[in-house]
Amino acid sequence: MNGSSMISRRRGNKQRRRDEGLTVLPSVHNPHILVSHAPQQRRTRRKKLTITYCSPQNLSLCSWRGVMCIICLCLSLLVIFYGHKRGLLNSKHKRQFHRADSIMEDDDLSVLDSDFYDELFVAFAQVSDGKRTTQDVAMEYYPSSSSQEHLYSLLGPMYAEPIMEQQCNLTVVLLDPRLPDMAPGSPIWFTLESVATFASFACVSLQTSSCVIRDQLIKDENMPLDVSENLAQFKVSELIYLKALPRFRQMIERGQVRVTFPDHKKYNLKSCSNFDNPSWAFMNVNYWADEFVHNVDSDFVLVIQDDAVLCQHLDMTRWNQYAYVGSVWPKKSNVLMPHPLEGMCRGMPARWKSWLVPQMRWEKQQEQMKHGVDVSKEKFRPRPAKLLDPTFPPICRDGIAPIGNGGLSLRSRKWLLEVIHTCPHFRYSGIDTTAQPLACKVIDTINEDFYFGTILPALGAPLPNALDAAHFSVEMLWPEDVSLLYYHDKNNGDDDNGFEEQRKQRYEARDPVTIPIGFHKPWWYNSNELLLGTDVSSQCKLLKYIFKPEDSRWREFIQEADWAGVGK
Repeated sequence: MNGSSMISRRRGNKQRRRDEGLTVLPSVHNPHILVSHAPQQRRTRRKKLTITYCSPQNLSLCSWRGVMCIICLCLSLLVIFYGHKRGLLNSKHKRQFHRADSIMEDDDLSVLDSDFYDELFVAFAQVSDGKRTTQDVAMEYYPSSSSQEHLYSLLGPMYAEPIMEQQCNLTVVLLDPRLPDMAPGSPIWFTLESVATFASFACVSLQTSSCVIRDQLIKDENMPLDVSENLAQFKVSELIYLKALPRFRQMIERGQVRVTFPDHKKYNLKSCSNFDNPSWAFMNVNYWADEFVHNVDSDFVLVIQDDAVLCQHLDMTRWNQYAYVGSVWPKKSNVLMPHPLEGMCRGMPARWKSWLVPQMRWEKQQEQMKHGVDVSKEKFRPRPAKLLDPTFPPICRDGIAPIGNGGLSLRSRKWLLEVIHTCPHFRYSGIDTTAQPLACKVIDTINEDFYFGTILPALGAPLPNALDAAHFSVEMLWPEDVSLLYYHDKNNGDDDNGFEEQRKQRYEARDPVTIPIGFHKPWWYNSNELLLGTDVSSQCKLLKYIFKPEDSRWREFIQEADWAGVGK
């Protein structure tokens, strides 16, 4: 066989194999590897099957199947879209929840998230504008893990059972009938949040009123006509829980908070919805016993109002040896604190002496009888059960200052009761001052902080020095002011001795100030530039939420005073 015939034969074989569906691939070792065309044949069959399935005879069935496929595809896309959107919302809520959790895990100032409270403050402003509801804001920023009905029931007249068994290390008292009616995001809720942040170990006694809420329920067409007091009180607890900020809400959930409704008539308060001045209750001997849980509430209490705020952790071991701790008052009166007109340094001793008139009348009668003076025509005066020293202790010198400011104050209930029993107010004490001989009796119309602030030192009660008191609370005088006014006074008296000029120089120099544990209404006596400046706002992060810049009375104060904090 010659070469040409062999070549033609091979070509013939290749052509035959192509016709049979085989391909020859060249190879170094095997030049005739055969590869099947089976995939092409399967594609051909699939195509034929499809054509057969959607043949004219089955066109109706094929169309319905196509429509169902399109519907399923659309539904799948919708599920994916809304699932993704819901996932984003849930992740946002989880982030907010985790942020709320994170700020509740530690009492340290460094974990007080200012951005979180800024967002919360804006959100509650939208509630006031009617754009959102309180419940929506709460659910977004700090959702609760328990049922609302259970949580509302925690706000009763008693603490939770574990608290009742362990007793309270400190009881915080807030007496305000407006509490349930206050708008979300109001200063009072940030005040309570500061308590939950820096005194999270404490029990909280919210003493309020239900009459405003009851009147609102009666006007509600969806409510029964005979709205019971129990229903109104339950609604008050509901509102308090809903408006509470995350840390204070957590205190409620732990059973550390109770709500009571004092009888306003019992304490000579103005009305059910307007207590006007809590002084009349605080000067009543029954208040400090009846409004507290026996053997559960602590002897030492923190009295706080809606214009006060805590800035630092409250360590009770530093203060519980005292009878009363409040901010330091200036030596002289001023336009915002006009009484006593002669100033604290002279006014306190003068008031103490005037309140001892019953004892002095008895002493005078005894002196007359001793010298044989006929007193038969005079009213016989029996000996007081307890004689008091009319000499008022040194004040306004050597680090001793007038201390009061009841809006943010620590007090011993035992000492307060001692004051009321020893020198009761003839109208507000709850004591019949005519039934027993008294050495001391108050007839002036005065505030309760001046009342206790005067009598406690006269009775020798343990009180902090001026600088310690200034580190606890600031209303008018900062610790730096107190140091100048009560520790560097060459004359040791009620003379300011250049204090005004020194404080003015320090203010103009923008010198840093020492931040106390808390503030009470400092915007009356200090400028917005100081209170909202970086130095103060960075160390007392909740202060800016309890007042508005337009609330400041600084200009009015300094126009009347020689310089801020002193006055006439």
